[in-house]
Amino acid sequence: MKSLRNIQIKALLAIEEPNWESLYRHICREFSKEFHVPLFEVINDIPEEEILTHYYENLFSKLYNNPNPEAKDQWEKIREKIIKGDDVLADEEIQKEEEDDAWADEIANEIKKADQAQNAQENPNIINEEIDISIPGEDDFPPKF
Repeated sequence: MKSLRNIQIKALLAIEEPNWESLYRHICREFSKEFHVPLFEVINDIPEEEILTHYYENLFSKLYNNPNPEAKDQWEKIREKIIKGDDVLADEEIQKEEEDDAWADEIANEIKKADQAQNAQENPNIINEEIDISIPGEDDFPPKF
C-alpha cells in the first residue's frame, strides 16, 4: 500500500490540478450518492459510458429545470460550448478534407506536367501545347459591304 502521505498528495493534486482519473473518481462518487448505488459497484460493475451518460443527464437536467436565472445562464453557456465544440470539429474536418483535395490536385497537376515533359523528350515531334485553330478575321464573317 502507498504511504498515507502519497495518498494525501494525490488527493490534493486531484483537487488543485484535476486530471481524467480524478474527475472520473469524482463522477463515480456523485453517481453513487445520487443513485444510491454502493461506490464499489459503480466502479466495478457499471460500464463507464453508462456512468457518464447518467451523470451528465442528471447534471444537465438540474441546470435546465432550475428557475434561478444564473442556472439558466450556466445551462446556455454549457449547451453552446458543447454544441459549438461539435461544429468546430466538423469545420476542422471539412477544412482538412479541402486541404487534402487541394494537395491531391496539386500533385496530380505536377504528375501531368512531368508526364508531358517526359513525352516531349521521348517524342520531340509531338506538340504538347494547345493549338490555336481560330481563323484570322473570323469575327468579320460574313463580310460586311
